[in-house]
Amino acid sequence: MKSAVFLYNTQSGKCKIGHCTDSICTVFRAYGYEIVPQPIDFEANPFDGNEQIDLMVVAGGDGTVNYVVNAMRNKGLDIPLGQMAEATVRMVTDSVNAYVWQDLDAAQRVIEYDDVVDDLFDEVKEVLMHQMDTDPQIHEHVMDLLMIAKYYERIGDHAENVADAARQRKEEGVSISKEAQKELGDMLEMVNKIIRYAVEMFAKSDETHMQEIITLEDQVDEKERELQKKHVERLTKGECSPEAGMIFSDIVSGLERVADHATNIAFAITTEEEMDEGKTN
Repeated sequence: MKSAVFLYNTQSGKCKIGHCTDSICTVFRAYGYEIVPQPIDFEANPFDGNEQIDLMVVAGGDGTVNYVVNAMRNKGLDIPLGQMAEATVRMVTDSVNAYVWQDLDAAQRVIEYDDVVDDLFDEVKEVLMHQMDTDPQIHEHVMDLLMIAKYYERIGDHAENVADAARQRKEEGVSISKEAQKELGDMLEMVNKIIRYAVEMFAKSDETHMQEIITLEDQVDEKERELQKKHVERLTKGECSPEAGMIFSDIVSGLERVADHATNIAFAITTEEEMDEGKTN
């Protein structure tokens, strides 16, 4: 059995993460890890005594992740880091805020984090492929985890595209209406709710929020069509520029795809029959 440590910042997630450690660790134990939860101590190196572990799972904000990465480097270690999925919510939120409020610092954070997510995906893929070679019987579980990791990577890619649009808007002086700002905020709230439900469902193998996710995904699809129609109407009336309209349309489409990826993560704990039944109810 491989060894792992779940390192978490007790102040993250509105101080609720400490109540979820058992359910999170259960997921990793189901996939062959002997995992120990450990609150982070910023006065110590978390790898002291953990030099031989196979996996370090980190839950926290940018400061927590940076601290752990630097601590790993100081120990001369090369251990895959499982960064908790809340990072995807942060990236999507930062990217839309960067566009609406022309916050280039937020845009830069998203771009830098996307590189981290891409690197982590490569590391996760390598670890999972090695596990499958070692034990072919876990092939189905490995492929499920690999696909979920790919969904997270795709969400990060969409967030990066919005961050690039934010920089373009700033550089070219593109303006957007208050109506468009509110529309993006409303859609972002719906998409983030799907992501949070999906992460919780996968972490706990609990289908409690499945119907909410299905309903929200339908609402996001409808919202995407509604906002695209309004965008065309504003463009026709000369209430927005073609440049602003094109970027707005791309962001709305990207958020709809993010919702699709998050929904697929939730469906990863269901059977194909349950998926078909849920989509037809």
